[in-house]
Amino acid sequence: MGQPGRPRPLHGALVGRIFTQLLSAVGYLRTKRICHRDLKLANILVGFADTAAEEVAQQNFNGTVTIKITDFGFARMLPMTADVNVQMSSCGTRLYMAPERLIEYNPYGFPSDIWSLGLILFELISSGQHLFNGCHGSVEAIRQEQQHVVSRLNQRLSEDYIDLKDLLLGMLAYEPGQRWTLAQIAAHPWVADHIVKSGIDVTLPASTDVSQSDVTVPKAADRIANRLTDGD
Repeated sequence: MGQPGRPRPLHGALVGRIFTQLLSAVGYLRTKRICHRDLKLANILVGFADTAAEEVAQQNFNGTVTIKITDFGFARMLPMTADVNVQMSSCGTRLYMAPERLIEYNPYGFPSDIWSLGLILFELISSGQHLFNGCHGSVEAIRQEQQHVVSRLNQRLSEDYIDLKDLLLGMLAYEPGQRWTLAQIAAHPWVADHIVKSGIDVTLPASTDVSQSDVTVPKAADRIANRLTDGD
């Protein structure tokens, strides 16, 4: 039972189903060369078709879960090069920004969305708590905290999710070149197991040769890709 005033923790099966759909949605955006640049819980909509809140809270919940990514105001279409880094403005929500994005006009690319995805996963498994305090969003304070991801996870990661430590460390690698790719994330045992259980085809960049996802983001991503330009 959760503490008064704190959200009830999501059970592992529900977290897995939400995260695998989110991974597929981000993967599809990547196939369209879209870097979202403002991934955070507030921009993720989760729907449960014809399901009461009490039923969703049950460990054996097996209803339909649908996620949608919203707010593409900061999204940017990047060049085709897989490992491209582009000089862009430092926009978005500071507490979710990757280290390379906190430096104004420092080149960055798709791995910055992976960092944000890692923070979202941590929040999903920790009743909405953020991994970093951030001292009210001070850039320097956040950057200092980001250099101590391992100690943060050791302090805050629940024993129920200790098997996800390597996954989170991979997604939250300080250096973008060392951060896990979407394919590496999808291959993690916990993620792979929930992909199978959820029954979705996770969309990844074309080089992985994975079939298109059935989540609800793709059509919206097509429209956004057609609208985005190379400007900020």
